[in-house]
Formats: sequence, structure tokens, C-alpha cells
Amino acid sequence: MNSSIEIPHALSKSSFLAVNGEINRAWTHDMYSTEPKQKFFQIPENEKRDCLHFYKAGTDLLLKIKKILKKDISLMRINTNGKVSGSPAVFHKDYPQDYFYTVVLFTALSWDTQWGGELVVQDPHTHKYYYHPYIPNTAVLLPSNWQHCGFAPNNFTHEMRSTLAFSYIETDKIHLLEGKALADSKIFRLT
Repeated sequence: MNSSIEIPHALSKSSFLAVNGEINRAWTHDMYSTEPKQKFFQIPENEKRDCLHFYKAGTDLLLKIKKILKKDISLMRINTNGKVSGSPAVFHKDYPQDYFYTVVLFTALSWDTQWGGELVVQDPHTHKYYYHPYIPNTAVLLPSNWQHCGFAPNNFTHEMRSTLAFSYIETDKIHLLEGKALADSKIFRLT
């Protein structure tokens, strides 16, 4: 890949509304962690569940990503993320290997781009930064070994910036996963 890729209207309207509804039902501002090293929203352990809406979205995106990459990939992991103004943002890589891909889906129903919340991706070869504004129902595809950071909203809003991040692996590389990485993963395959 030469750059991160935006996918507008990433999900169908019904799928996007289902994902948004699940996030809004599960997260509230009182779930903001008070731990100094854990300043993020989280769903309490006793509330965690497999969410079919998220799996459906991951599968729908998988089909679009396969067309873009022209590779057979499998959905491996789904992460939720929520940030409000003042939440820390740190550049990171999801996986060090080059056979993983990340898709970040912006899940708010409405958002004013003046509120910030952009996703910034750095190409490790050119050191160029790609800025992706937070636009509802837009997904951004990037290699998981590229530095990226989802910035918190600015102080123009009290709204939460929410995203789903989908991790995909090239299907012919699944055998390379070992031990804990494999145990912590769920590989979802279309048959």
C-alpha cells in the first residue's frame, strides 16, 4: 500500500445504525476510567459480550478490503474505542508484521469536523502523514505496522469520538500466529 485509504459510506445504512446503536447502548460518559494510566472509555467486564452487529460490520468491510488489497484476508479482532476532549492520543502500531491490516470505522451518527477527532497515519517509508477527518460511516484502511493515532475531540464539543477497529490478517499467514497471540485472537472465516 502506498497510503492509507478512506472508504466513504463503509457500511449499509442499516448496518451502520445497528453498530452505532450498540455503541450508544453500551457506553456512557460514566464509564470513563479514572485510573491514571487508563484514560479511556471501557465496557465493564461483566457487560462484555459478542456483538453480532460488530461481526457483521467486520465481514462487510472484509469483502470491500479484499477488493482493494486483492488478497485473501480473515477478520481476526475487533476493538472499540471512545474518547472525549482531553483524552490522550498516542501514536502506535497494532502489529509489527506486514501481513496485518487495520480498518478504523468512525461510528458517530453525526459529527462536525471542527470538533477534531481525526485519524493520522504515518507511512514508514516516506515519513509522510495522512490526515483523515472524522466523518461518520467512513472507514480508513492501513497496514497495521504503520504508526497511527486517533485524536480526541477538541474542546468545541462534549460528544464522544467512537470508533471500531477491525484487524485482518492475510489468510495464508494465520499459521504464523503462535501461543498467546493465537489464543487472544478469534479468526473469522467466510466459507
